[in-house]
Amino acid sequence: MNQIFKQLLRQLLQGKALSDEELVDLLSLKDNDETLDDFYAALHILTKTKGLPESRQLHAFRSVWRRIYLHDEYVPVTLHFTRGLVNSSILSFFSWDSIRQTVDVTDDELTAKYQNTALYATLACGPKYVLEPNGALVTPSATDITSRWPGLPPDQIEAMGRDFTTESSILEGFKLENDYKRVGELVAQDAERF
Repeated sequence: MNQIFKQLLRQLLQGKALSDEELVDLLSLKDNDETLDDFYAALHILTKTKGLPESRQLHAFRSVWRRIYLHDEYVPVTLHFTRGLVNSSILSFFSWDSIRQTVDVTDDELTAKYQNTALYATLACGPKYVLEPNGALVTPSATDITSRWPGLPPDQIEAMGRDFTTESSILEGFKLENDYKRVGELVAQDAERF
């Protein structure tokens, strides 16, 4: 996938126009630590894209959602939270496992951890098409990959298939169903407050 990202970035820097699918890949494959809203932008582009075969659009949605869920594994973040009347910030590296650690963690700190995820940022934008973690596990077949990237040599198609399978396996191992529900609840609570 890194090779695809580099190719798309090269095209963009050369002033070549990107298709909607290519722009979606560029936005969702890049390092989004500082630009979490780009995941939402990728989803929004997909909902507005016309003429894309339904199966390719569905695989693109799944890929973006997989990348959203995978984004928050070992990400450096500055957590902002309130303890009593004092606002605090800490720099932390976290993963989904560390988010789930609640020993000696206040409710405000736990909430801040969830609010600093790509999942929270994306759901807070209100995407029209949301996939729960298990819905993002399905990966494209070699035929789907060939359809999306015609002319790609067979060894690269196989490598991309392995990359998609690896992403899916990692996501499945996170077991994010409860985290997904918790983040959804936080987004809804925060929307009511603001």
